[in-house]
Amino acid sequence: MRRVLRARAVALSAALLALASCPARPPRGPAHQAVAALVQSGALKLALDRRLRPTLWYERSGSWIRLSPDDAPSPALFDAAIAGVSSGDFIVADGARPTRQALAGAFGRGERVTVVARRGVLTLSVFIDRYPRYAGTLFVSARLKNGGKTPLRLARFRQTNITLRAAARWAFQGAAIKWGKPYVFSLAKAQRSENFLGAAPAGKGAGGGLPLNDVWSRSAGVAVGHSSPEAYSAAYAPLERDARGAVTLALEQRALAPLAPGAELASLPGFVHAHAGDFYRAVSTYRRMLADQGLRAPKPPQSAYEGIWCSWGYEFNAAVDEMTGVIFKLKALGLRWLVVDDRWFERYGDWTPRKSLYGSTGQGLKLLVRTAHEAGLKVKLWWIPLVVETKGKRYASHVYQDSLVAKRHPEWLILDKHGKVARGVRDLALLCPALPDVRAYVHLLTERFIKRWGFDGHKLDVVFAVPPCHNPAHKHKSPDDAPRALAEIMREIYSTTHKLKPQAVTEICPCGTTPHHVWLPYMNQAVTADPVGSVQVRRRVKLLKALLGDHFAVYGDHVELTRFDKGKEVGRDFAASIGTGAVVGTKFTWPRPSRALPDQGRQTMFLDAGKERHWTRWIRVFNEQGLASGRYRGELYDIGFDRPEVHVVEKDHVLHYGVFAKGAFRGALELRGLAPGRYRIVDYVAKKALGEVQVKAGGAPPRLDVSFVDHLLVEAQPLK
Repeated sequence: MRRVLRARAVALSAALLALASCPARPPRGPAHQAVAALVQSGALKLALDRRLRPTLWYERSGSWIRLSPDDAPSPALFDAAIAGVSSGDFIVADGARPTRQALAGAFGRGERVTVVARRGVLTLSVFIDRYPRYAGTLFVSARLKNGGKTPLRLARFRQTNITLRAAARWAFQGAAIKWGKPYVFSLAKAQRSENFLGAAPAGKGAGGGLPLNDVWSRSAGVAVGHSSPEAYSAAYAPLERDARGAVTLALEQRALAPLAPGAELASLPGFVHAHAGDFYRAVSTYRRMLADQGLRAPKPPQSAYEGIWCSWGYEFNAAVDEMTGVIFKLKALGLRWLVVDDRWFERYGDWTPRKSLYGSTGQGLKLLVRTAHEAGLKVKLWWIPLVVETKGKRYASHVYQDSLVAKRHPEWLILDKHGKVARGVRDLALLCPALPDVRAYVHLLTERFIKRWGFDGHKLDVVFAVPPCHNPAHKHKSPDDAPRALAEIMREIYSTTHKLKPQAVTEICPCGTTPHHVWLPYMNQAVTADPVGSVQVRRRVKLLKALLGDHFAVYGDHVELTRFDKGKEVGRDFAASIGTGAVVGTKFTWPRPSRALPDQGRQTMFLDAGKERHWTRWIRVFNEQGLASGRYRGELYDIGFDRPEVHVVEKDHVLHYGVFAKGAFRGALELRGLAPGRYRIVDYVAKKALGEVQVKAGGAPPRLDVSFVDHLLVEAQPLK
């Protein structure tokens, strides 16, 4: 029987496709009854039948695991919905064989497999690429050609469509949807998310984010995304779990222009990646894809790893004396950054200091910077690139007036497809980033903040995607010129800043959501971006370390955000940042504000004596350990299935374990990642030894019985 199976497998590979790395006997399954292509990359194998229906397998510990449903065929890998034309399957001709060709490009040398299918007048060429540098990943794309005599109106073009069999799963969802929505979550219930990757309409969400989703079970995970460094205004990354538990990941293009006779439409450059563990490996792989195409995160300066105080505890009207008054306390606590937050300016877009707070010439702002510098502190300035206010709108801070830049240059504004002024965050108008004059204006603003006023960096806030621009005065080749040019604006800010101050810090905050991939190379400090509770802090740190590098500077945001009580920010959980290798921050008020703050919840920001003892203790631990610049080891633990939850940071060849639970935990802690040897396990907060463990070469990770409430931070000290 074994000889028969082996002979069939060899015959199948010879007749169809057998890449050099494919085993002699592929996994059995219905898709192999009429396979049109069989492609393997490392531990991932994909088969397509003649209707382009995919079947996936993943190899783990020498065994192949079928990932696709086995009770029914999967939907096609590619599909096109055409208005006025009944749907049907693309069919690979009987007897047609895939072609193979060598590749060389940004991802190195590789191999392409091409499969051609037809449906009526449409021809679909499917390309499956594999590269030795990306074992476990298949790059999937297609071209759709109209062979008819009339234009075809495409309602949608569905791509890289992968359905996975039912299993207990967790998910990472990359699109920036709306503030506070979890993007790492359990897929315990039936749900669907469209995951629009363009700019959301004003007041209806965020926009942009990362063009990939990942789902994983205890045995295997699968990510689907696109690898392009560009922004797409009509792209989606839908994720769905049906009532049976099956999960579908895909990419889609919608709102497409008619496909003319003889014309071709290229799909998004998709990919499928299979892995063990949680989303960390998939996002790290995506990071390498971007880096290979020039989108590589910079190396942060040492100052990016230092603790932060932000004036937002005082909200929109932080005065000079309130911020200078706190400087003494910041030095005593060991914090090194002061952030001048929202509403220091008169009008969005002009970015001139408020006369009521900083004097007629803005001299108060320069005084603040000088005073901070004399105390040994560095200062960031909060602002939002590209936005301008126009009369007739308002935000919580103030009623808008026409900004000078909007008055003088109305021709710079983005217009929507109806010819009206496009609106972005906070109902603000937007300058078109594709215009050279706008880039020059942003350059001048950056010079003003860094060179003339003396700031040491930026807190660029509420940064999402930019909508398409239909302003005829701009003479764009495409309305998408605007969203694609957002990266150039961020590059202008970053490069100008670091020419003036090489050690400057540029933080970009996509409030409450994932960062947009197009501007990742133009910041040297990421932020967990308004997390709602400690769990979001920890999960977002893991994401950002995967996305930007295991040594990258990630700010855990204000510690007050780690817990909410009836809407009030009352968090005190510094461990959520320290134990994951993030920078700590706070927004306390001190001395006690002499005025009533607009949001009564902010009254909880006052640093009373009890809080000061707590803050002092934990900031000291943060500074002593210096884990923010350590190496994050996200591959060691699964954030979805491992309990307790564990994060590992390696600093000076010593592994530090951040261990977390909801409430009390008593049980065994498995200490992964240790080299052979003997170790003393020390609680570095309480400075208390918990025991010793022995690691044997080739043996299982050691286990240590522990007991704690909420968190335990330990280091494994090598013993000679």
